[in-house]
Amino acid sequence: EELKEGAVGTMPGCATPEMFRKVLDTYKSGMRLEAETILRRHAPLLDIYKESLDFSYHLTKELLRIRRIFKNTNVRRPTHRPPQSHFDSLRVLAQELNLDSSTIS
Repeated sequence: EELKEGAVGTMPGCATPEMFRKVLDTYKSGMRLEAETILRRHAPLLDIYKESLDFSYHLTKELLRIRRIFKNTNVRRPTHRPPQSHFDSLRVLAQELNLDSSTIS
């Protein structure tokens, strides 16, 4: 939607920058439906962060740990930790999206 309105880029979260790069490059090359498909495929992952800013800190660090970028997921206080179900969902999504490897599909 933002690209359709004239945005020239995005400032994504740090856990999946290559996915945003792929969406942007695909969109700019004229393959708008393909770009939307990539973004829609990742929508459940993006949605999990929207519930709470506090939760997003914990979940981002967990995804970076899954991706072998971070070794620990400690988040400084004061924050509220998401319920275990959020972490479980994140792990399933990371596996479905191949986020523990170097490729974004």
